[in-house]
Amino acid sequence: MKRPLPALALALSVAALAGCATRTVFRDDFTRGTTHYVIEMEKHGSVTATGGAMDINTEGGCTVWLKRELTGPVQIEYAVIVVKAGRSSKGAQAAASHTGALAGSDLVFDAAIRRAGMLRVDTLQELFVAAETLARFDADIDRGVTVMTNGGGAGVLAADAAERAGVSLATLGAATLARLDGALTSQWSHGNPVDIIGDAPAARYVDTLEALLADSATGAVLFLHAPTAIVASADIARACLPLARGAKRRLLSCWLGDGAVAQARHLFEEAGVADFETPEEAVQACAMLATYRNNQKML
Repeated sequence: MKRPLPALALALSVAALAGCATRTVFRDDFTRGTTHYVIEMEKHGSVTATGGAMDINTEGGCTVWLKRELTGPVQIEYAVIVVKAGRSSKGAQAAASHTGALAGSDLVFDAAIRRAGMLRVDTLQELFVAAETLARFDADIDRGVTVMTNGGGAGVLAADAAERAGVSLATLGAATLARLDGALTSQWSHGNPVDIIGDAPAARYVDTLEALLADSATGAVLFLHAPTAIVASADIARACLPLARGAKRRLLSCWLGDGAVAQARHLFEEAGVADFETPEEAVQACAMLATYRNNQKML
């Protein structure tokens, strides 16, 4: 992925947080809205949960303490994304040689992160995907995802990725299907993914996107485009910009290719639309948003 966005606070990117020593080896505190958090990791034998704190214990191992001090109604003003090294056995060994510490229970740390309403990712690449997602994208993932594409192969890749990630594809309603039948050629896919065929002019993109965004049941809309010699990608982007600006929190884009789609990608990014480099990355963004919202419900 590309750039993390300054509007999003990327906190707790703690690559050296894999081990626990004989005393507290990590302590941090931060405030989110009106909630103050204190996180501690230490080697400890047995911990009893106390009022006002959530203490997660592993027998004779590493304990993560997540304490919340409530000073008023909880207001979430920014997202916290966490990447932690040492998740695998080999990684934990490497962390031990680096920090001189024993490896703590990753399950414990993971539970604390979920309970704190944060989002955990496994790699730096996922960190940037998560940043793009939570800063720009806020669709109702429970309604599923509708894939719009001019390339059948790209749509199939997105559908495969959705099934692997546990992201559902939305079912198109009768009214939306009828509207698409009127806007598209008879060769269109008549389902989700919505394949508008590779010869699509800019007007066909606009009509399809307008129909999908008009129906809230289509959920998040993933705009997939592969460059063709029929019409310039930038012209398609310009034609779709009014719709994209009005639905930027519900829309994801994936402009496949590099230089051939660079201007189109830039136009959508300037409009505030979350952009991803591959169909799989875009679907992963949907899964991340679903996970983050579930974690937020635990606050």
